Amino acid sequence: MAESCHNLALLREQSQGGIPADPAGALEAYQKACDAGVAASCALLGSRYGQGKGGVAVDRAKALELLRKACDLGDAAGCGDLAILTDDPAKSVALLQKSCDGGSAFGCHNLAVLYLHGERGLSVNLVKAAALSRKACDGKVAEGCTVLGAMYADGKGGLPVNRAKASELFSKGCEGGHQLACDQLKKMRKQGG
Repeated sequence: MAESCHNLALLREQSQGGIPADPAGALEAYQKACDAGVAASCALLGSRYGQGKGGVAVDRAKALELLRKACDLGDAAGCGDLAILTDDPAKSVALLQKSCDGGSAFGCHNLAVLYLHGERGLSVNLVKAAALSRKACDGKVAEGCTVLGAMYADGKGGLPVNRAKASELFSKGCEGGHQLACDQLKKMRKQGG
């Protein structure tokens, strides 16, 4: 029954299956599904409250509550979104690790960025950043492909300089809609790589 509420919410939100768009009805169905323990519904609702999208105003406290529930129920994306809203750097890193380990490519990418720049109490670790960017890219996160491409282009993170691999990764990033990857690919082609 709870999964049906989640699926109905998706249909109402996206105006599919002959069901007209109904943002308020979608929110109500997500809430019912979340209340019944559907982690994905809690995560989607939490994200909406965190960003003020989908017909709701920004409500950080509500977003944190819903994302915490989603994460506790095992939703990897919910853990990643919770990490972004969490003020405690150590908790944020732990949540991103949980998100990545749970299969969220975005969680892997966000954690890679922290290692790349040495943020939220982490030391710069380009080897970890490269490994996490590979997971993100494999999970179709365009930005992860771009970061990994740059590391191959410069021979960083324990990776050899490999312009062909960098070009391939920039191409993936560009195809995924990341403008920086498109720019880097264009630059490499001008340089003959």
